[in-house]
Amino acid sequence: MIKLIVTILVMTFYVFIGAAGANIHRVIFNADIVASACHAVVDGDGLGNNHITFGTYRKSSGIPVRPEMFSIRLFEAGSSIQGCSAFLAGQIATIQFGNTGQLDSLGVITRGAGDGVRIDVRAKDSQADYHHQLTDENNMINYPIDFASKGVFRFEAKPVIPDDVRSGEYSGALSFVVIYN
Repeated sequence: MIKLIVTILVMTFYVFIGAAGANIHRVIFNADIVASACHAVVDGDGLGNNHITFGTYRKSSGIPVRPEMFSIRLFEAGSSIQGCSAFLAGQIATIQFGNTGQLDSLGVITRGAGDGVRIDVRAKDSQADYHHQLTDENNMINYPIDFASKGVFRFEAKPVIPDDVRSGEYSGALSFVVIYN
């Protein structure tokens, strides 16, 4: 035990003697501590429900159905405060929409009422890099990380009703993945 202490003292002495004539250099490390993952909540009605119900379309009048707003809200695990610091580890945040069979060239695919109704979904945040209709070819929206870290993304959904629509209900689904690089 005493040999170990003497060896450490001697080594410390040599280090200080060697440093006396050398220039002093500093290395400063900065790091952001971020959450490794966040969970998402889709808010379709302002109450946290993850579905949207559109108004009734009357074929005889041809008046379009009113669009509905929805948002994707992100939270860190165990938190009820909106936001996601995980984005701060990247340079850009991307939301990629649609699993196989959920989007085509006309928008979100629905079933029922003649299977021709599509849903036109568009980003409403000015920070989004794409504001046109989501389709199978254009299904990704990028956001700056400072905006994305706040954890709220707003969208508008509007039914596109074809002339040959039949009476009945229609339904569809749209999945998404949030990516940060």
